Amino acid sequence: MLNIRLAGNADSRRYRNRIIGDFLKELHLTEGRNTGFRKIRKALQNNGSPEPVFKTDDERSYFLTVLRIHSEAQVEAQVKITDTQVKILSECTTDPKSKREIVQMLGHSEVSGSVKKAIAELIRYDLLDYTIPEKPRSRLQKYRTTGKGFDLLKQRGSRIE
Repeated sequence: MLNIRLAGNADSRRYRNRIIGDFLKELHLTEGRNTGFRKIRKALQNNGSPEPVFKTDDERSYFLTVLRIHSEAQVEAQVKITDTQVKILSECTTDPKSKREIVQMLGHSEVSGSVKKAIAELIRYDLLDYTIPEKPRSRLQKYRTTGKGFDLLKQRGSRIE
């Protein structure tokens, strides 16, 4: 594996498949002049990001670009939840609810895999919490909406009971 640190210019004339390269140029999907390396480096340098790393092997069977995140970057994950999960959060805002109570509120007769998955995801996103965190499998376990869950409900304009 070769790590390529470019000083500014890249020159690659050994094509693995010239026909594909020409086709991509005709479709304006590639320029074919190696200016992308300079553009990437300049953009990263302008915002203070670390240098990119370009990797390939001697046979040029792959090409990998590693762009590392800026040390001061604020990354916020976007949490997508289903309507069922919103209902669960809304139901658990005032009083903690057991799985059985959640299932009944949803109009189901059994605790299905989809309900278990919905609850597990809400816990993983820190939107729902256990009332007995030291015993997650307790038969007395109930679930309550966290502060982050309340905030999400408010953002969505959901009814908080």
